[in-house]
Amino acid sequence: MQSRPNFLRSFGISRCNLDEASLVYLWEGLHEQRFSLQELDTSYNPGRIEASRVASTLNEVSGLRRLNLAYTIRGELEGPLFRPWSSATFEAWRLEELDLSGWKVCRIDKLECHGSLLTL
Repeated sequence: MQSRPNFLRSFGISRCNLDEASLVYLWEGLHEQRFSLQELDTSYNPGRIEASRVASTLNEVSGLRRLNLAYTIRGELEGPLFRPWSSATFEAWRLEELDLSGWKVCRIDKLECHGSLLTL
């Protein structure tokens, strides 16, 4: 993926039995495709990836319409998972579908919530 920047429009690997190492490797390649991705589905794999790694890619994505990260993300995150606009042009995303099932946003033991997943 890294040899062909801005090539991928849609990428789905749901239920492919990927472990954590595979997902880390995958997200490294997806980072290079962040400007062309419109649909991304990495859901329901046994491996989980740190929210900070996902955020480093998603905070620069500008054209996503469908995003399914169900049971993919783990850990806490300082700041937003993604910004719903392009950082270069401030053009709004056209996000139509979002699934973050299985990612705990609130910590009940401390009664601490991260509020919104987005920062506007």
